[in-house]
Order: sequence, then C-alpha cells, then structure tokens
Amino acid sequence: MKRAIYFLALTALPTIFSCAGITASKWSPYVFDGNRFSIATSNTAAAIWVRNGHLPAASDVQPDPTATPPLPKGTGAVAGICYLQSTGGKSSAQSHFIPYANEQVTFKGKTDGVSVAITDKNGYFLNHLHKGDYELFCRGIKREFTIREGETTFVPIRGGKRMAD
Repeated sequence: MKRAIYFLALTALPTIFSCAGITASKWSPYVFDGNRFSIATSNTAAAIWVRNGHLPAASDVQPDPTATPPLPKGTGAVAGICYLQSTGGKSSAQSHFIPYANEQVTFKGKTDGVSVAITDKNGYFLNHLHKGDYELFCRGIKREFTIREGETTFVPIRGGKRMAD
C-alpha cells in the first residue's frame, strides 16, 4: 500500500493532517512536539498509535492488535491533543506545552449530531466519527476538520498560551 500523509495547513494554527495508507498490520506511533504531530523516533513518551482502519490508541507501548477492533464502516478516527503553550512566541523556535488533562472535547458534525470525548493525562483525545466535516471545541477554541473513511485525522488544539517574552 502506498504511504501518504495529507497536510492541510491553517494560517497561524497548528497543522491538521490525516494518516492514510499505513499498512494495516503495522502500528505507527505519533507524538506531539509542541507544534505538530510527527512519527515518534523512540518509545520514550506517550504516543498516539495509528493503524489504518482501526481506532488509534494512546499508549506508552504498542497496542495489542487483538484488543483494537476495526473502525465501523463509514467512519474514520480523530486523534489530537488539547494543550497550553507555555513557551515559544515570535522570539523562540522552541515550543513547550502543558497538556490539558481531563478536558472535555466536543465534536459537532455538519450533518450529524454532537459527540464528546475527555482528554487523558497527556492531553490526548480519541474518537471515531462518521465521515464528513466537523467542528471541534476545547476550552472555547474551535477547529474545523474532515473525517475520511478508515483514516485517522490529527487535530492539535491550543487551548491557551502563557508567554513571558
């Protein structure tokens, strides 16, 4: 299967992207670096593990393939993080962040109803939704994204920032 990552850049906001074409039998770990999600180079931090056609898993270790059922037909997955940006700004290339744990994340479909998820201790959230266009709300911030069948869409959302520049 051809490996492809689709990028949709939003002005002045973190990147939203979708992971498509990942081999069905292989899990791929993604971590948030304070700016965007990228494939993890080591297993030292909590990651969102993605497998094509399956609900992602937030874990420190690779998930058990038998414990993760496939996504229902006509659905895709959304995975992301809600966080507070604690450093960075115009004068710094680095970006440290504090994850928002136990935060409510609301998904509102353009054609479907409303779904809610709660972030884990690392600020990560996971959900499966019917394919289509959605709005995500966390700490009063709104992001728009699209779910594609059988794919995982990453949506980082900065719920605030604390700068001392």
